[in-house]
Amino acid sequence: MVKNKLHIIGCSFSTHRFFDLEPGDYPNDPSNYARIVAKNLNLEPEGYAKEGQGNPFMLNCLKQYRDLFAVDDIVLVQLSHPERLFNTIPGFGDIKIVECFDPVPAQCETAGVDADEFKNFAYVYDKCFRDDMYTHDLYCDAIVAECLSLPCKSIILPIHNTNDYIRKYREFDKIAFCTSPWSYWPDFDTKYGVYNNEILADDSRFDHLNDEYHSKCGHQIIKDLKKQGLIKFFENV
Repeated sequence: MVKNKLHIIGCSFSTHRFFDLEPGDYPNDPSNYARIVAKNLNLEPEGYAKEGQGNPFMLNCLKQYRDLFAVDDIVLVQLSHPERLFNTIPGFGDIKIVECFDPVPAQCETAGVDADEFKNFAYVYDKCFRDDMYTHDLYCDAIVAECLSLPCKSIILPIHNTNDYIRKYREFDKIAFCTSPWSYWPDFDTKYGVYNNEILADDSRFDHLNDEYHSKCGHQIIKDLKKQGLIKFFENV
């Protein structure tokens, strides 16, 4: 019997262990939080996530793959950090502000912009235009609107204002807002320590969490779904 699918859209937290692959090419990793959710909901995981991507990537994935979402499937959208800015430089994903403060030579060469120009942009943007909360909510609102237009139900994982989104859309039975893996990152850093941007843990990996924290996140999402009253639908999938 063919299972319905959990379509997973996100950044490296949603690829887990793997990188430098295209969405759809990532092997299934049962310890990943999203795969734990899929198993608990009796859904087949289908990955569209890619490491290093920002919220413009998530929104574009929803539009690009919407014809693949069947009515009894579920779409899970893991929002990324709003510092990751959409760009049109070939060969580069969404770029963090910190990467503009200290651009790599390939970034400068490909863009045709020298390092000082990148640094000047980063300084002006950071001082005059940057508002991560506002940017996050703009993309989250757009993602919500796109999800509400899909034939299936959706799980959205905001980084900020999750409870506000739950209250705002509590009358909608097509959508749930749940705990993000980003919320576990500070606790993981504190527990295991960081040195030269490397996590000091025996089972550290590319997405900066370990199996313990992925398990916590996956099972917390199931609890969130039950609390919001959508688990009855999922149990019948």
